Amino acid sequence: MKKKYISFVLIFLTQLCVFAQEWTGTFNTKYGDLKLVTENGIIYGDYANGGTILAVEKKFNGGSRLCGLFHNGADRGKFYFEKTTSSKNIRGHFNYDNNITLNDITNDAIFQMKFDFDAKWLWDGTKANNTSPTDTKTAVFNGLWNTTDGNLILQQVGNKVTGTYKNVGTVDGIYNPQTRKLKGTFYNNNTKKTGHFEFDFEGNSFKGKWGWTAAMTDGNWNGTKNIKNNKVVVTTTIASPSNSQSTNNTSSSKYSIRLLAMSTASKIAYVPGNEMYGFAGLRVFRVTNSGREEIRSFGNKNSNYFDRTENNSFPNSKSNYDFPNTPEFIREFTINDADLNNPNVDIEVEIWHHLKLKTFGKNDDYKYVKQVLTMERMIELKDVSIGKSCNNGVAKDYQNSDIKLNVKKVNE
Repeated sequence: MKKKYISFVLIFLTQLCVFAQEWTGTFNTKYGDLKLVTENGIIYGDYANGGTILAVEKKFNGGSRLCGLFHNGADRGKFYFEKTTSSKNIRGHFNYDNNITLNDITNDAIFQMKFDFDAKWLWDGTKANNTSPTDTKTAVFNGLWNTTDGNLILQQVGNKVTGTYKNVGTVDGIYNPQTRKLKGTFYNNNTKKTGHFEFDFEGNSFKGKWGWTAAMTDGNWNGTKNIKNNKVVVTTTIASPSNSQSTNNTSSSKYSIRLLAMSTASKIAYVPGNEMYGFAGLRVFRVTNSGREEIRSFGNKNSNYFDRTENNSFPNSKSNYDFPNTPEFIREFTINDADLNNPNVDIEVEIWHHLKLKTFGKNDDYKYVKQVLTMERMIELKDVSIGKSCNNGVAKDYQNSDIKLNVKKVNE
């Protein structure tokens, strides 16, 4: 009887482990790609290359859910995913919550309270592959690190990193992706003392130092990641290209950014004869520690796609307007390929618009909107939404005006 009980427990744990591994891989979702890694009961990874994911698997109604935290820009919240009837498809919901922690999720009593939330936004997707990612760019410190001072287990939400080291203490730090440094403090339970540390991130390893004072002169603290899921860091410096063709042998690619559509708030009732006017445009910059250099569009076109007065407005239907696929609404940029893969270089796309809607009586004013995305993010999304109800290129809801653009590599 005892042997049967032990056998049952072993089988149950094996099945649970296998199921957890099903979350490893890349999922194409309506809010960007999820690249997930499973390690020591925690599932972590990138969310649309601009945010972080930290999650656990939870029993729910006889089945299982992936439940966790997301952090993207100024947004932080909770989510869950369930497998659908198709083994490759997932369906879930998310909501914003600035106070939710991983402990709230792993604690069963708090979990039930925190996750019975109004499902305002649906989040679904399809699994693209089962391969553990090797190109994590944002959630880079999550997981187990083998270090010169024992095992270091870290959890990253946004740029906030916490964890434990060799079962004797805790760490608490902030990661700066521009300098690639993780700085913070650690607490040793044995000595009851607080110290300081600084790690220089090198992809799947780091070189660091620590000390009982802010000078950090007590020793080195180096580490190597247990699961090599981070993108390799480019250490060579790329020469700055000019707006004309570069004279070096570095390859470059042309990307077109086309205006797709503009719309006003869905709460506006359609009134025959409504027309929109205003202006919209964009500029592209190459950004390094040395400064910000504009990359001009091919043909040096005006940065504004359009600039229309009330007397020269766009005809529309149901408060939106689809732009024709004509040169007037297309901007083409030549981007150095090496810059897109260089962590020391950002290609930023600055986008703005101010739309108004002609209505009976006073016209509706949707105010000036200006947002900045990386070119890498825009290439990933392909179809980008910019507006007050949009975050990092994705529309959260449709209560304000927005502009939609499409990004395409020209010389594929």
